[in-house]
Amino acid sequence: MRISSITAIKRILLFAVWCVCVAPSFLYAREECRQSYGLTSNDVLWLAGNVDTLWMVTRKDDGPALNMISGKAAMADPAAEDNWWSYSLSCRQEGINDLAVGGGRAVASLDSSKNVIWVYEHSTSRIREYALPWPEDTVRTFVVYDIAYYGGKFFFAALDGGLVRWNPDTDEKTVFVPARRGGVRLSTLVADSLPQPDTLLRVTGVEASADGASLLVVTPARLWRFSESDSSWDSSTASVMDDAALDFLRYEHVFVNRFDPSLPIYGILSFKDGGEERQAFFKYNRLTRSWHFMFDPAPKALSFAPGGYFYALFDDYNANVGNIISQYRDTLGDSGVIRQPVATASSGRFHRRMTRAHDIDVPDLINDVIYLPRKDSTGYLWIASSEGLFFSADECPYRSDKDTMPFTLVKRAPSVDAGLAKTYARPGIMTPINGSCKFIYNIGADKANVTIRVYDYNMDLVTTIIEKRPRLSGLNGGPLGRSTVESEDFWDGTKNNRGGRPVSPGVYYYKITTDSGERAFGKIVVAR
Repeated sequence: MRISSITAIKRILLFAVWCVCVAPSFLYAREECRQSYGLTSNDVLWLAGNVDTLWMVTRKDDGPALNMISGKAAMADPAAEDNWWSYSLSCRQEGINDLAVGGGRAVASLDSSKNVIWVYEHSTSRIREYALPWPEDTVRTFVVYDIAYYGGKFFFAALDGGLVRWNPDTDEKTVFVPARRGGVRLSTLVADSLPQPDTLLRVTGVEASADGASLLVVTPARLWRFSESDSSWDSSTASVMDDAALDFLRYEHVFVNRFDPSLPIYGILSFKDGGEERQAFFKYNRLTRSWHFMFDPAPKALSFAPGGYFYALFDDYNANVGNIISQYRDTLGDSGVIRQPVATASSGRFHRRMTRAHDIDVPDLINDVIYLPRKDSTGYLWIASSEGLFFSADECPYRSDKDTMPFTLVKRAPSVDAGLAKTYARPGIMTPINGSCKFIYNIGADKANVTIRVYDYNMDLVTTIIEKRPRLSGLNGGPLGRSTVESEDFWDGTKNNRGGRPVSPGVYYYKITTDSGERAFGKIVVAR
């Protein structure tokens, strides 16, 4: 289960950049829209997925891109670029509004006047594009801003169009309007059957409630429970706050913590406080039928974890909430019991783990966070940033000993000039956590034989990595535009090749040569 970036704030971010829409090369003649392997960019905007598959939206200089890693073997080594599948999306210019994953599919809505969605099917590895067949209308807006997967179907929040249910098995699309029982097939819908446009009744969000019976549907004025079984609408969730000094204005986004058996509801709400309009993070109290203030400002991304824990991401450091990314524990339990809602916030925890062993500053922008639980008590934690993707493979929210363990940094390696003009070891600093480094290089003479050796500070030979192995030039079929063969061209920090004992901490040097006369040197730091 994943709680993504908050929709209202996500729109601002995604409208400000060209984000993602995907279409396969067999549907478009333009070459820029193509499938390939490897990461497309280190500027990661946001994330979606489950425990075995992660999708990420990235920003490139020539347009947006989407990357996906799938399968347990690939997830065990996310830093290997050949484990990533990618689409370069320069052939399209719409932005993406939301991405939902479920049932072996990924579905995205595009910010398009044609109301386009695209669908990736894992079983076929194909991407298809669909246009939602709305009737011609000059006064209504039907763009989909939010998607939820529920009961084998996808549900779209389509503003003036209401709630749209899409069954991918039958391709049936049905429209449901708040407070109206029954639905109408989108293909037969006429504009006159829809209510008059009302900004307070637009469907701006949809969230699976996980109670097996309903969805939460968000309009600015009300929070509805929609029952798919009889297409009924329940608006009994009160739009008031338990602090009499705060006046409710509208719902911005609502979501459910599915790890808690009581399925508590949280929300980002706009309100007036002494005449000033603000937004903050609230939790709904079923006993008092009111919203309980948790903290201010509202996070721009949120992801829940078991045990009442959740990860919150903010635009900037703030005295009320601490660091840009923090972990909290909600001690409220059942929403009918009023206690102090936020117990702990980890000060600087994630920033230390980002910078440790990576020799970088905290990224300028941290854009999204997602926790994906495994069957045991741990899970995958991913943090999207402008420096790349930070990753913890066995994150356990309640264990403090994780505070000093560095993240794996998943990054697209820089381009490598041919002729061994530029080489490097990745990562350049080896620790017990990252375990080994790979040699990234590009030879100029195609199919030349390559030798890689490692020396100590005194230039005594430590180990020979490969000797006279044929390699392709990156310009002539080498993987990822390089000559590196990642399964062979790496050093695990031992002497006498891979069966030896570990070397001592210190500075080491590598030398890459070819039988055509090319050569290069570089440095590796071994830390403990």
